[in-house]
Amino acid sequence: MKAIIVLFIFSIISSKIIQKNRQFIDVHGRTRIFHGVNIVYKLPPYYPIEDKFDPYKSFSDEDLKYFKQLGFNLVRLGVMWEGIETAPGVYNETLLDKYLNLVNKLGAHGIFTIIDSHQDLFSRVTCGEGVPVFYVRELDYEKDCNGNLFKR
Repeated sequence: MKAIIVLFIFSIISSKIIQKNRQFIDVHGRTRIFHGVNIVYKLPPYYPIEDKFDPYKSFSDEDLKYFKQLGFNLVRLGVMWEGIETAPGVYNETLLDKYLNLVNKLGAHGIFTIIDSHQDLFSRVTCGEGVPVFYVRELDYEKDCNGNLFKR
């Protein structure tokens, strides 16, 4: 968990962008307009291919070249909790390092990163992704979805 907090704080501090009056303002007081894409990998290994271009699964140097050509200056980076915490209290430091390296690589090319603690439909147990299955199994809920899981 400490590594996730460090990654989040690093992303905030290194951005030097604040939100004010529904606008993004840089350190010089200028309004910034962002144009970009999502990088979200919802299945293991929860991280893009780095060594070659693939139109669906990579973030390689070739992808970065295309980003720059298209004028992208923002990436929404999906960080999957279930990929980070592999068992209760056990964290995938290698994956966190990869995310940090990607944020630094993007930043070195003038591309800002929004860290998205991504989840859809709560968990794999509810046909989505996000919360690790081992935590969901600890919850008391009806398997047939006749009740409201979130009220419990």
